Amino acid sequence: MEKSKIVVPVSSFAGKDIKIIRAKNLDYDIALRKMKDGSFTALLLRCTHASNPLKYTGSEFFCSLHGSTFDLKGNVIEGPAVHSLRKYETVVTGNNIVIIID
Repeated sequence: MEKSKIVVPVSSFAGKDIKIIRAKNLDYDIALRKMKDGSFTALLLRCTHASNPLKYTGSEFFCSLHGSTFDLKGNVIEGPAVHSLRKYETVVTGNNIVIIID
C-alpha cells in the first residue's frame, strides 16, 4: 500500500507553534506541532478511548464525549483513555513539512 502525504508550508508556522490540519483523505484532523529544535510532530486528533474527534484547547487536546485529555505530546493526562495519540512521521524538505500517513 502506498503511503499518502500531506504537505504543509513551513511559513504557515510564522508566529505559532501548532497548526491544526484538516486533510481531505482523513476522518480526523492532525495537530502539527513545531518543536524547539526545529523538528515537527504530527498527532491524529482521534480519542484512543472511543474514536471521538478531539478539540485543541490551546494547551491540550480534549475529548468532549467522555472527558479524556491529552498533552501536546499526545500522552494521556486524564482518562478514560489509556493509550497515547497516534503519531505520524514528519520530514522537512526545503520549505515544506511532509506528514507521512501510513
